[in-house]
Amino acid sequence: MKFKKVEIQAFRAYQNRNDGTFDFEIEEDNVKEVADFISIYAPNGFGKTSFYDAVEYGITNSIDRFLKNKLPKDIATNERALKKGNEGQKILRNRFITDNSINSEIRLFTTGSKKPIVRNIPKIKRKNS
Repeated sequence: MKFKKVEIQAFRAYQNRNDGTFDFEIEEDNVKEVADFISIYAPNGFGKTSFYDAVEYGITNSIDRFLKNKLPKDIATNERALKKGNEGQKILRNRFITDNSINSEIRLFTTGSKKPIVRNIPKIKRKNS
């Protein structure tokens, strides 16, 4: 399986899908193929780690580096915190997205499937004042 395209919106460093779309298909002689090798290079703070976090979250619904305690009983607790409640949403959702109508979403297009893998992060629940 190879990644054809990754689309990231309102997740970690990425705000807009326009800025968070990575297309790994190349066209030669009017034939589209998926690149065999991709290198992602950018200065610090430009979203390289957020890209890999998005891919990992898209595939596993978790981000291993956020699971600080590696003891088996603690992993389940940390994953629940990541998947439920506001704490997980604060870690994953881009903090500059104030419009709650914009979904935090990851789409992974692969050679192994015609449909993309789609992972949505629940919207932050605001407490009523």
